[in-house]
Amino acid sequence: MGSLSSGRHPTEDAKGLTYRYPALDIRSWRKEQLEAVGNHYRLDWLYRDAVVGTVDIEIKPNRLVLSDCYFGNTDLWAGESLEIDLDWTACHFGGARPWFTCPVPGCNRRAGLLHLRGVFACRHCHKLAYRSQRQTDYQRAIGRTQQLRKKLGWPAGILTPCGSRPKGMHETTFRKLKAKHNACWLEALAHWSERLGVLNAHLRYAITLSHNSSADQN
Repeated sequence: MGSLSSGRHPTEDAKGLTYRYPALDIRSWRKEQLEAVGNHYRLDWLYRDAVVGTVDIEIKPNRLVLSDCYFGNTDLWAGESLEIDLDWTACHFGGARPWFTCPVPGCNRRAGLLHLRGVFACRHCHKLAYRSQRQTDYQRAIGRTQQLRKKLGWPAGILTPCGSRPKGMHETTFRKLKAKHNACWLEALAHWSERLGVLNAHLRYAITLSHNSSADQN
């Protein structure tokens, strides 16, 4: 069996978004699993509760060996395997945190996620961006507001009235979350008002053109 680790580089396509590609997530692995040398696992990727892809994983000392990577009925690696080294960093309160080492030659970044785009690699090698990096200031402000409303147990929507302190939440925690919410909320409303102002200007311009056109025809 051959190996994809020697000289294989990701494709040079246009920059995509991380969430659109299957990934290996180090956080889904327990320390005991990563140290169980000789064990085999199968990782399934699901879409709407249906399995759309699989990969077999064998545990080796401080590395993973991936093989039989399928998407649909397609063998993506044609019988080859991919070796991914593991790295460990010390935690502040004891123990160690595992990381993948990007298998692309010349990279060797530590990564918690490796994305599958032909081969597994970090998002930098695949030139992938987070969804938030493609969002406008308006979208980010709304997203932060909605996240904080969810933590506060309030209904979604920047025009929905604010709620009260959730049962069981400490008063200090509530005040901090509410202050953060109000700051993001006001930012979102400011962007929304600005967008409405631009829309109103376009509507007034369109109405003026319509009136001028009617006057010319008369």
